[in-house]
Amino acid sequence: MLYASSGNRCAFPGCRTPLVFSLTKSKATINHGKAAHIVAESHKGPRGRNSMSLVRRNSYENGIVLCTNHHTDVVDKYPEKFTVTLHVFRGTRLHEFVQQLAAYYVNLPSRFADWEDATKILGVIYEYLPQD
Repeated sequence: MLYASSGNRCAFPGCRTPLVFSLTKSKATINHGKAAHIVAESHKGPRGRNSMSLVRRNSYENGIVLCTNHHTDVVDKYPEKFTVTLHVFRGTRLHEFVQQLAAYYVNLPSRFADWEDATKILGVIYEYLPQD
């Protein structure tokens, strides 16, 4: 679910690197994404000093998918800069993905679109958008 809601793109602002892609010649599939905790699972991990319960730490809502570069070399390397505001990154990426999905269905000729399924998909994704 976490990868699906990423729209196959890194959630780091300005980076829209595909997370999973195929190489043309070898047809190998490359996973360039890393699912990560926003608040670390361990109290000793990046952004781990938080009163969040272990159940919530391992929940979908506490997850984010980043490209391997931003996960390891930026976000986890500098946790003091990239705090739990990573939720904002995730929410922004999810919002962009919903807009892309909606545009895809709106732009399809009606004879090809399954509007009932599109409505269900958008409804499920909308539930995960931050409600401000």
